[in-house]
Amino acid sequence: MYDIFEYLDINDAYEAFFNLNQRFQNLFINSNLPIQVNVSKISKSKFEHYHKNLILPNKHRINILRLSNPFTVDIVFSPPRILCKFIQLESLILDNISAKYLKNILKHSILLPKLHSLELNLADYIQDPSQIFVSIFRYQN
Repeated sequence: MYDIFEYLDINDAYEAFFNLNQRFQNLFINSNLPIQVNVSKISKSKFEHYHKNLILPNKHRINILRLSNPFTVDIVFSPPRILCKFIQLESLILDNISAKYLKNILKHSILLPKLHSLELNLADYIQDPSQIFVSIFRYQN
């Protein structure tokens, strides 16, 4: 089953199999395989369910996290320090993110031991970019 799941997007596999029976729920919950989360077009209610049942219980297994809707960033990084719990995270891609989250995300993402790729696409204007540049240059140390 794990070999089959490797060919499926985790969101599709979750939607198709998680609520099928207890055995499939255990496959999702008790696996040690890394998870790649790519959430782009999803309703807020579906994402809240997905977040509660897949992202939160497996945050220690997620190695790639891509969020594209502004409300997904609100949900996943509230409070911002939860980002530190994504200990396997190698790549973080946040599209359409509000600048108000930028400082906290940079502050907490620097603590992620495996993070080597950070891509942020802002939805609005940064009023004081100097503080952001200081945070970014901390990554080089």
